[in-house]
Amino acid sequence: MDVTAEIPSINLLEKIVMDDIYFFEFSNNKEKEIYGFSVEVLKKHLKEFIMHHLNHPSLNPKFIERAKYYNDKFNMDIPKFRNNNNGLDSELVSVVMQNVEGLNNPLAKARAIYLNLAKVLCYDEHAPAYNQNLDNPTMQDIYFKNTSDITLKNNRVTCNTWALVYTEFLKNIGIDAKVVGNGKHKKVEFEIENTIYTADATNSFLDKDNIYLNDFTRIKLNSPTYGFSGKDKLDDHQIGFNPSSIVEQYEEFSKNHYALSAMRLTTGNPEIDMIVSKLDYLSTLAYHLPQIEAVGYLNQMVRSENKIFTANEINNIMPRQIRLRDSEGLSYTSLVIAIKNNDEFIYKLLHIPEGLITVEKEYFENLLANGEMLDDGNIPGIGEFNR
Repeated sequence: MDVTAEIPSINLLEKIVMDDIYFFEFSNNKEKEIYGFSVEVLKKHLKEFIMHHLNHPSLNPKFIERAKYYNDKFNMDIPKFRNNNNGLDSELVSVVMQNVEGLNNPLAKARAIYLNLAKVLCYDEHAPAYNQNLDNPTMQDIYFKNTSDITLKNNRVTCNTWALVYTEFLKNIGIDAKVVGNGKHKKVEFEIENTIYTADATNSFLDKDNIYLNDFTRIKLNSPTYGFSGKDKLDDHQIGFNPSSIVEQYEEFSKNHYALSAMRLTTGNPEIDMIVSKLDYLSTLAYHLPQIEAVGYLNQMVRSENKIFTANEINNIMPRQIRLRDSEGLSYTSLVIAIKNNDEFIYKLLHIPEGLITVEKEYFENLLANGEMLDDGNIPGIGEFNR
C-alpha cells in the first residue's frame, strides 16, 4: 500500500486552513456554535500550519500575508512574524563600544564592533542539533530572537540574530547597513564612501592552513578573520588587533619539547601518546570557547591534514558529532573523538568548561540509557543501541 498517497499536499493543507479563515469571517455565530468553531480553534489550526509549513516553497504569498494579519490580530507571537529589530541591550552596547568611540575612521569602527561582538557572543549550540530546520517550532524560537533579548549572559545567536544585532550597531554610528542573504543564512552589507562591505561572522571559511572555521571562533582564538571583506579592507593592526594563526600558536608552543611531553599519557604507544598530547593542547585553546565553537574548532583541526597533525595521525583519529540533551530539555551538539589504539579506542568527550575529557565506553551507554544522549553519532567501537 502506498502510504504517501494518504499524506495531504501542502496546497491541500493550505486550503483547509483558508477554509477555516473564511468560515470564521463569514459564518454567523449560530453556524459556528453548531460546528463547534471558535477563535481558539482558528488560532490553533493557523499556528500549527504556520509553525510547520511557512517556509514551504509552494505556499501562496497571499496566504502568508493573511497569516501575518491574523498573527497581529490575535497576538499569536509566531516567531517568523516577530519584529526582531527592537533595540539593543544597554550593557551589551557599553561593552562592545568601549574601544570604538576613539576611532575616527568609520571602517575602523565597523571592524572594531565586528571583533568585539564576536568576543562576547557565541553561536547557539542548539541550532545544529535541530538541523537548522525552520519548520521546527523550537528552531524558530532559536532563529528568530529579538535583538533586545541578546545580552552578555543571554548571548547565544544564529546568523539571523547576529546580523540584526550587528546592523543595529552600525546604524547607531551612522553607517548604512542591511541584512542580506539567500535562504536561511544571513549576513550584513554596509556602505562607506560608496564602497560595499560584507560582514559574515557566523559562516565558516577555509584558510591558508586548510582549517574551516567561522569568525566567532577565529576571533576568540586570536586568529585572522575571513568574513569581513570589501575593497580597501583595513589591516587588523590598524585597530590594535594582532592576529596569529592557530598553527603558528601551536608551532610556538611545540618548540618547547617538554611542554608536550608533560601532557602525554602513557599508553605504551608513543604515536598514540603524541596524538593525545596534541589533542590536550588544542583543548586548552578551546577552553574559553563556547560549546558549538569548540565543537567546530576541534572537529576541523582533527579532520584535515595540517602542520599539527600528520596524515598518519589523522587516520587514527575519528571525530563524531553527537546530540545531547541539556537541563532545559533542549538538544545540543557535542563532540566525541575516538582514537584508535590497536584493537581498542580511547574516547575524548568535549565537556565545557573542562575541555576534552577522557571517558570509558560505558559512559556513553549510560547517557543513552538515561535519555541524555539522543544518538550515538556512530561512535567507533560503540555502534548502534536500541532506543
